[in-house]
Amino acid sequence: MKNGRKIMALAVVISLCLSDSVYAANELPESTEDEMLEMTDVWMESMDYDVELERAKEGISDIPITEEMLDSCKATITNEDGTMEDADVYVTVRELGRIEKSGQDGGTVYCTTAFASSEKTDSETSETVDHTYAYGSILWIDNLGVKNRLLRVTGGWSTSDDVITGREVGYGISGKTADPLYVTQYPSGNTFTYNGNSRMEALWLCLETWVSVNGRKLRLRVTNHVTT
Repeated sequence: MKNGRKIMALAVVISLCLSDSVYAANELPESTEDEMLEMTDVWMESMDYDVELERAKEGISDIPITEEMLDSCKATITNEDGTMEDADVYVTVRELGRIEKSGQDGGTVYCTTAFASSEKTDSETSETVDHTYAYGSILWIDNLGVKNRLLRVTGGWSTSDDVITGREVGYGISGKTADPLYVTQYPSGNTFTYNGNSRMEALWLCLETWVSVNGRKLRLRVTNHVTT
């Protein structure tokens, strides 16, 4: 992958109760929008990020992943001297179900989850240091055309002994910078969950996170997996 990044992608179709069964494309759950949102709320609350990371690292893909889609999910590390480098990114896409609307296709619900690590090798000791993972998920309705809708973002930072500060989260329409099209939050803890709003409809939606890990800034960007 260009710029030295290793990007692996996993797209799987699952039941909302997290069973091990895999749906065929024409067997996805179909519900009204309200029912689907309620079911995805349950799924998001029970999602195990350790499992998601392992699945992503396996590199299995049920839905074709394009170079453009992979390149849109990225991570960087800014060192204390101001130099910047790309970080490894692992991506997983889940297809959760279809929405019925007055007998017509009301869109498909997807969740893209990405991971990035702040790990680096100490030049003097050859030991791996900075063991923080940034992870984030963007849940959205993929509609035919340009009006995909952001439903929710969730994620956080997993760390052991690292000192992390400066937590920041931005989400909304890609390329926008102001509320209500793009919202910036500053979580006080290492996990976050925020709902989208009715104005967050566009072809490209995004989640961005920033955190300082032992003085180095780790940035993760996650975008929706556009299929229509």
